[in-house]
Amino acid sequence: MTTTAPIPSFLPLEAVEAITSANSSFRSKRGNVCPLCFNDDGRCLSDLKTWAICKRVKSEHVISTGIFAHNLVGEITKSDSPAKPVTLPKIVSAGELQGMHVPEMQSVIERLLPEGLILFAARPKAGKSWASLLWALAVSSGAGVWGNRSYDGEVLYLALEDSPRRMKSRIDALLPGGIWPPLLYFAYEWPRLDKGGMDALRQWLKDHPDASLVVIDTFTRIKPPKSRNGDSYAEDAAITAMLQSLALEFHIAIVLVVHQRKAQADDVFDTISGTLGLNASADAMAVLVRKRGTNEGELHLTGRDLEERVLCLEFDGGTWSYIKEKDEEVMEDRLAQAKAFLQEILANGPMDSAEIIAQGQGQGISRSKLFAAKSELGIKAQKVGLSGGWKWGL
Repeated sequence: MTTTAPIPSFLPLEAVEAITSANSSFRSKRGNVCPLCFNDDGRCLSDLKTWAICKRVKSEHVISTGIFAHNLVGEITKSDSPAKPVTLPKIVSAGELQGMHVPEMQSVIERLLPEGLILFAARPKAGKSWASLLWALAVSSGAGVWGNRSYDGEVLYLALEDSPRRMKSRIDALLPGGIWPPLLYFAYEWPRLDKGGMDALRQWLKDHPDASLVVIDTFTRIKPPKSRNGDSYAEDAAITAMLQSLALEFHIAIVLVVHQRKAQADDVFDTISGTLGLNASADAMAVLVRKRGTNEGELHLTGRDLEERVLCLEFDGGTWSYIKEKDEEVMEDRLAQAKAFLQEILANGPMDSAEIIAQGQGQGISRSKLFAAKSELGIKAQKVGLSGGWKWGL
């Protein structure tokens, strides 16, 4: 005859009574689940008193045929136990932050791909992979795209829905007779992010210190599956937060290619497939909208350090070409205002960038528009001392 394991004597009386009661009633409940814990449906098999005790006891559960043995390996938390020391995260004062050297935000492609995590969404077969490949070629060759300067560097393109044959034919179409950039790397398989994929990305970036861009096409191929009874928002937010941290750590852009929902929305960025947890950690978002059967598309852009704008594009033979900026006259007026402001304020010599931005915003000129004007005017930024700020000068 099989019996349950003896209950250790160090437990208080209420714990002994609860465990004894659970053991005696176990046969009438389920024969393969510990009655002091959750069953496979997430419901507690025991009463509230037993559950409260079970939550406080560190234990292993040994399940045998029809019999439950509860092997305790810890004690109930003692009120007289010494408190563990608390280690606070690093905290800085406003004064320290003011004197701290913080590098200016760099873009991999100016006004298009900032440093950090970028969500890029479109409907299936809308041409998002062609656009992603065009960006990868622009960065790895340093050639720029759509009139925007790019900073050359190594690029890793995870073409997880494509084959070498397809990628070769696409690059042939985009660079007919041209020299293929040696800084562009492809992978057609990659471990899921929770199965070594994140570590693999980190290792590649360590091995390639000159990397500027990683394209993950598409996210669904390496996204961890939804856990049972899990919180989809929290899980999406957690995984994108890790990707964003990786991008900021290595000062690169990570383009995460995702799909677009069929459902319409007033805000085009609300059509990005998945929960809002995906958007939570993104530094920028891009949504490519193209009507089926047409070669015209619109690229909607927004971000923390990216001005909100819409680019009108044309798709021809696999190449997305820039036509104009939507509401271009209004945008040009704002850019002209920013350029005139910078030329006037810098006429007498270099100035602190923080002061320039503050004065510009005081006149209704956005920070992103000032950076766009700075780029067009060729304004140079110079570091002042080891812990000082930046100065802009014509």
